[in-house]
Amino acid sequence: CRIGAGDGTMLDVTVVAEGQSGSLTNAFTYQKPNISHVSPNHAPTTGYVSLTVYGSNFGSGNSQPSGRIGSTVCLNTTRINDSTIECLLAPGAGGSLRFSANVSSQLQTSPSLFSYNSPKLSNISVFNGPTTGSIFITISGSNMASNPQYRAFGLGRFVQSNITMFSDSSIALKIPDGVGNHQVAVTVAAQFTRRSTLFSFDKPVLVAVNFTNGPTTGAVNVTIAGSNFGPSPFLYPASQRPVVRIGQTVTELTVWVSQSSLVCRSPGGWGAGLALHASIDLNVGNFTNAYTFDMPEVSAVMPSNGPTTGHVRLTVFGSNFGDSSSVLETSIGFTDCNSTVFVSSSAVTCTSQAGIQANLALAVTAEGQVARSTSQLWSYDRPGPSSVSLTNGPTTGSTTVSVFGSNFGMIGYSQQVAFAATVGQSTVFVSDSSILCKLPTGSASDRLLSISAGLAQIGSLSNAFSYDAPSVSASQWTNG
Repeated sequence: CRIGAGDGTMLDVTVVAEGQSGSLTNAFTYQKPNISHVSPNHAPTTGYVSLTVYGSNFGSGNSQPSGRIGSTVCLNTTRINDSTIECLLAPGAGGSLRFSANVSSQLQTSPSLFSYNSPKLSNISVFNGPTTGSIFITISGSNMASNPQYRAFGLGRFVQSNITMFSDSSIALKIPDGVGNHQVAVTVAAQFTRRSTLFSFDKPVLVAVNFTNGPTTGAVNVTIAGSNFGPSPFLYPASQRPVVRIGQTVTELTVWVSQSSLVCRSPGGWGAGLALHASIDLNVGNFTNAYTFDMPEVSAVMPSNGPTTGHVRLTVFGSNFGDSSSVLETSIGFTDCNSTVFVSSSAVTCTSQAGIQANLALAVTAEGQVARSTSQLWSYDRPGPSSVSLTNGPTTGSTTVSVFGSNFGMIGYSQQVAFAATVGQSTVFVSDSSILCKLPTGSASDRLLSISAGLAQIGSLSNAFSYDAPSVSASQWTNG
């Protein structure tokens, strides 16, 4: 016999002859549907698009096939002919889905794929917010699906699925807490899209510190009050955790306390009116004129005196001299020492230059901060005359005498030589150990010789010089 059009499986075959019939149960099955392709092969997530499915064995005119895309059943399935059916697409989401046709309980799935359109983002209502989160934003776009089971929202690597869907083209959601700058991303049934425009958590705001100064050795725990310090940093990679700098120097340690408090340990350093910088991810907050390293202080020096020729290595003691990288200068009075060398934050060494005077203050300059001793700590040795080239001379003076000794100072300091209380007619500096002096007029013997070099620096030599005794060579009268 010739089989007519139809559909079904495990059908009975009945033969009728002269009014008599006989049947064979479960004897015949029509071939199952065969699907070649679907057109179009993509559509928006809003659905209500007519899909044409091509293939064969879609049944007879009485057939009532059904179809679905993935797990989404067509809103309506219509048989056009044995090789064509139409599916009214239901709203849905997803990519790489297969079309399945069911004709009289015979199910067949297409080898070709169908995809709902990927989500697209066009705008966000808010572009920044506090690190505490809890602000609402609206994301506009298309193909974001109307079924909440399909969607998820992300900021950077954090996903927030608890969102409110207004429509296929709009999402309203509460931003979680976070730090940094992030691309806004929406995932709909494993179809991912992101917007190039960033959502930025606000940069840190610094408003107060508990210590505004500290020693140059550092190690002071400074508490910073403010806002937008982010949630617990343990949720983030090290690159996004808080870092505090004083000036340009990173603190030894930064501890997150809360969204409004950080504690850092000051590094060694120097300088006044330095800014504090708190950086979280790429966002940096500044607090100007926030911190000053203590001024250096000078308290003592060893030795406390030395020759006017200089070249004495002395050690200056105090505090807040910085560290080995500090630019240091030391001065005695107003004369700079040679080669100041850092020993510790409380000691430096330097080599004295030639000079005179007593009771001079010392100063140490560390990175532009000057500390001058409040007391006079250093004295150049007083002049020490030891001998003269002539031990006697005429009372008329004007004879040149060389005075020898030490610590006569340097040229230009107006050295003077006096015999008793009478200053020499002129004094010429020769060297730190020699001076030429022209005798003043005088009389008597065993004169005290004294030399002054600089303010209040006087050295003396007892019984150094005698004027010649009077001598009689003739008399006008020999008797009377």
